[in-house]
Amino acid sequence: MMKTHPKNGDAAALSSWRTSTPISFDRFVESVIGHLVGTTSQRIPQDILPLVTEAMEAAYVTSARRSEALFALPIAKLSAAEVVARGWISVTIAELNGAVTAARYYQIPSRGETVEGLFPIWQFVGPAPRLIEKVLPYLAGRLPQEIHAFWVCAYDELNELTPSEVLAGMPYETRGAIEECQYKYMRQSHDERVQRVLDLVKLYAIPT
Repeated sequence: MMKTHPKNGDAAALSSWRTSTPISFDRFVESVIGHLVGTTSQRIPQDILPLVTEAMEAAYVTSARRSEALFALPIAKLSAAEVVARGWISVTIAELNGAVTAARYYQIPSRGETVEGLFPIWQFVGPAPRLIEKVLPYLAGRLPQEIHAFWVCAYDELNELTPSEVLAGMPYETRGAIEECQYKYMRQSHDERVQRVLDLVKLYAIPT
């Protein structure tokens, strides 16, 4: 059964560190791998780099859980210009808008006077940019608001988590205590989390 997720609020509700220029998990991984490549005389096989990334993510989440400071998904929605200017993703505005057409990211209509759409920022955090493009093609044909509702509503099938939380492997910043059964889903491998979300798409008969 689908359940409405608690209100996500406005970008103004974000703490100061989240509204400043972020350092994404992907950039962190790249810097670590770059350091490894620069400090070893042996070439690192390309096929193990995804495994290194996944292991680092798991270690990051586990470490954060122990300290009760689990990194959280932001609730902000920003324009393409703001996304690029704040460093959420290293592309041009034109490339970001093109990625929407290619079903690699999604945007929702703005409620203001501008006709420019807004990007929910959660899709640029952690492994989400690499994983969301594996799901969005299956949401083709739905209205932008419906696509967003799918991502931010909690489902019984996900132990009251939202598809975005399962996919990214971390909870929203507005969420309170996390149950062990919810951690279990967020600690699964990338492929397992993608498949879990795709199973939900099929379950609710969202057309492909």
